[in-house]
Amino acid sequence: MTFFEYKLRMKAYYLKEIDDIKYFVQKELLKRKIKATEKRAGLVVYKYSKVSEIFDYEKAEREVLGKYKDKDKEDKFDRLRLIASRVRKFKEEGGSDGI
Repeated sequence: MTFFEYKLRMKAYYLKEIDDIKYFVQKELLKRKIKATEKRAGLVVYKYSKVSEIFDYEKAEREVLGKYKDKDKEDKFDRLRLIASRVRKFKEEGGSDGI
């Protein structure tokens, strides 16, 4: 292993440690939010009764899928536009399509 590879692996290790700490903190804050209570009509009740009040799974899924789907479509259309512009340029310069 070269020194550059070693440094790169160490950087990756430290970045993973930071991600692990962030995950732990988020998990603990979520636990605190789940256990939150409030008083209603003299009774102490949980503030959140449904998962969707804490985390909107469908919205998060749409964001992730939309991001990747749109990017894939954009990449394909960009490539098609590039091909079309090259064909136009080729024909303008007097090129033959070989047919």
